[in-house]
Amino acid sequence: MLVSRIRTFKIRNDVLLLLLLLYVLFALIARTPSEILSNVIFATIIFAALVLFYTKGVIGGGDVKLVALVCLWVGVHCALLFSILLLIFIGLHLLAAWLGWANTKPLAGRFAIPYAPSVAGALIVTVMSGCL
Repeated sequence: MLVSRIRTFKIRNDVLLLLLLLYVLFALIARTPSEILSNVIFATIIFAALVLFYTKGVIGGGDVKLVALVCLWVGVHCALLFSILLLIFIGLHLLAAWLGWANTKPLAGRFAIPYAPSVAGALIVTVMSGCL
């Protein structure tokens, strides 16, 4: 099932809603109201910036929603670590695509890769680092 999602470049909304619900439960237990507010503002700013990239065809709509949701989880205090890890994971994914080990999708004379695996990997390592 996960492999088919990577091949079709689709991120289901019910999975994103589950992640949002889990964040709300986590935030109510482990975050202060000011931290929740800063996380929401940060995620909103990231969402707005990514919508701009979406309108230019650089990133898919599911990736926009996923990255904005992940920004709720990592917050401003872990954003640098997450960004560095995301860059590393995207680089590894691009290398795998270039070597033919990962699926790509033709897009206007270029090729596209799904960003969701890189985002998930960066989030997992950020969580495992204890940053949250």
